[in-house]
Amino acid sequence: VRLLRGSGHDVAVGLEQRRWLSVAEREGVTDLPELFDDEGEREMMRIPLIHRSSYIETWEPFGLSDPRPAIREYVKAWPPRKPMLSLGGPVGTGKTHLACGVLQEVYDRFHCRGAFWSAIAILDRYRATQREDALETTDAVDRAYIQSPLLVIDDLGFHRDSEFTIERLGRVIDERWRELKPTVVTSNVALNELEGRIASRLLDGATGTIVILEGKDRRRER
Repeated sequence: VRLLRGSGHDVAVGLEQRRWLSVAEREGVTDLPELFDDEGEREMMRIPLIHRSSYIETWEPFGLSDPRPAIREYVKAWPPRKPMLSLGGPVGTGKTHLACGVLQEVYDRFHCRGAFWSAIAILDRYRATQREDALETTDAVDRAYIQSPLLVIDDLGFHRDSEFTIERLGRVIDERWRELKPTVVTSNVALNELEGRIASRLLDGATGTIVILEGKDRRRER
């Protein structure tokens, strides 16, 4: 890794970072975040390894409508004026890429460490609190999700799970909505088809932004 001086920032440049910079240059982005070769921080944020190099500017529109202006606005100042960001659209359109991009850019720009959790992993964690040999309590899990300065909930949809775990997930989203905690949700399901309380919070135009991605499954096109 070498250091490149530019736009008032010291930018760590590896192979993926160079690609990031080339895309940013092409798009006319000059306010570049600091990019650190810090895998430990990415692990603490639970960013999947496949998305450790995913930034907002590395998402490619492939000629379709571009959702990035709305997402750039979300990370422009911190905390965002509207804290709830919902990314919808078909499978493989890059929703998780952009959600991880938000996590990384918020950390790089504002040193705010968020957390990435799939909806299934959240439900599994709550389910584990009901076992006799549970390592953590339900209240402890609640606090972890509700107090996170930025929470990404990936792949929220129709989950066949117990009433208890679904209720706890709904409570997390409700509490974060009430406390104006920055929250990014990705889903392949229309928001109005989600569980009632969850749908209500994500569809609230006063506190949230909804971005719909279009296109084919990028993973099949590779």
